[in-house]
Amino acid sequence: MVFTGAQVTPLSKSPQYPCSLLELQDARIILDCALEVVVNTASNERTPTWVVPPFLDCDIESVEAVILTNCYNALALPFLTEYTKFAGAIYATEPTVEFARLLLEELVNTFARDQHRGGEACPVRWGSDSIPLYSLHDIQSCLAKIRLLHYAEIKELNDHGDHIVLTPLSSGFCLGSANWIIETPNGKISYIAASSNSEIGHSAMIDLRAFAEMDAAIITQVGSPRRDPSLLKNSISDMLRVVVRALENRGNVLFPCFPCGTMFDVIGFVSDYIKAAGYLDTPMHVVSPLAKRALHMANIQGEWMSADKQSSLYQARQPLRHGQLLEERSLHYHETPETVFSFRGPHIVFAGYAGPLSGDAEIFLKKWSQNANNLLVLTEPLAKGSIPMEDGFSMQICECLIETRPSRDDLISKLNANRVFYLRGAKNPGNLPISPSPTMQALPLVPLQIGTIPFTRDVVKATILEEVARVTLSQADAVVIGGSISTKESALCTIQALPHATVPGYNNRAIAEQIAADCASQLGPARMQFFPTGIVLDWGNGAHKIALEQDDIRIEAADVHVLEILRSTAGSRINSAQNH
Repeated sequence: MVFTGAQVTPLSKSPQYPCSLLELQDARIILDCALEVVVNTASNERTPTWVVPPFLDCDIESVEAVILTNCYNALALPFLTEYTKFAGAIYATEPTVEFARLLLEELVNTFARDQHRGGEACPVRWGSDSIPLYSLHDIQSCLAKIRLLHYAEIKELNDHGDHIVLTPLSSGFCLGSANWIIETPNGKISYIAASSNSEIGHSAMIDLRAFAEMDAAIITQVGSPRRDPSLLKNSISDMLRVVVRALENRGNVLFPCFPCGTMFDVIGFVSDYIKAAGYLDTPMHVVSPLAKRALHMANIQGEWMSADKQSSLYQARQPLRHGQLLEERSLHYHETPETVFSFRGPHIVFAGYAGPLSGDAEIFLKKWSQNANNLLVLTEPLAKGSIPMEDGFSMQICECLIETRPSRDDLISKLNANRVFYLRGAKNPGNLPISPSPTMQALPLVPLQIGTIPFTRDVVKATILEEVARVTLSQADAVVIGGSISTKESALCTIQALPHATVPGYNNRAIAEQIAADCASQLGPARMQFFPTGIVLDWGNGAHKIALEQDDIRIEAADVHVLEILRSTAGSRINSAQNH
């Protein structure tokens, strides 16, 4: 019997640090590997503890793959790859991997007593055990196992026969961040983590049109409820005025930040504003052992940038503001905090952040916290936490979270799926959302609760052996092979094969448009999707599909009648193209 539905189970306790298990057909996929940060507010030191997701509770040896949405959600990955029997594939975009490398190394550099043995000084909890942090060697070994995918690249999961296809699409949250479409012959699921549809940032915005007509959507790591989007711009303007006021009082300004993400935008905002205010000679500093790599890497990831930033690349200009500032020597990077003080103050410092006010940011905080002229600016939405208000703490605090993620309700209202599962913590679950349509169910999932995703189709894909194809398929005509395959409801499986169609001058887009126009009267309008491997036309919520790829054409249909329409139309158009 073939299981045609799917199940999703949140493993992590907080949706802001996502890790879930998706089971569909015979495959098991882990969605993200975030390392949860828990701050002990009862302690005067407010020491953070890192919590590893309960991987071992889900039969880790049977997990087929891991997919990552952004670099922040990869901090638990070395525990999975280096300390369990996991042997599956890991998929992520190149910027996600490279920025994850920076975050992982920053965490080790900050907390490890011995970087080559592991982080004994960093408190990590895995189940009921306290363990040391991973080492730099673990990080390198872990990241070497990841398979890199490009924007919108279609990847079949390990070619193991389940015909599960993964596709990453830009989420807009940070460079390389991606939401995923997970598709089988029976259904489509979208996995949506931290995303952004704001024009303020430097990343390509989320495009939800690709996530239409899903059987289910899984959403997590959403933002807090937002009011008018213009309020964020007003908040940024207010923050910049506070920064200038601090400079007027000869105060230093500290931005605790990750070496990626919103830091690149905030540097540009601050630089332009203070120069307009007359502070032309006030340099800014980025402090992190990995600052140089982070600043350089951000300016070469054009594939994932917004349209206006991409245009700068084509004009041989630095797409992000910090690149220009480095050339002008208005921005300096430092591997350690000490070298900042060789510059004349006041100082504007963006300091590495490895946890709740830890890392290099903690060094500046301790040095500046007892001067009321100094300013602490909090901008990281994923780093919001408790401020250590020790005796004598007089530093000004300005909270301006650059929160561009849509809220849970905003996101649900824009989705088109039969079911939407939103992950929530066991505590403070909040109000239940209102489903935007009668056909959609919006369902909460707490940690370790199983959500069931029923699929509307019951189809099995089959593969023709090369030996059979060589005997059966002629060079001139396409052949339909039909047969009864035993499934849950004994559905008919039909396989369509066409001969090689690539010829000089062959234009996939023109052919696709002609096929769509020819079939419109019988099948209705087609949805056309463009991928690096070719073009896909689909009708009826993906039930009928033509994929025009570089080397062949694949046709799928839910019944023989539609299959014949697609076969004859595609065959006619391909023959016409070859004859010309």
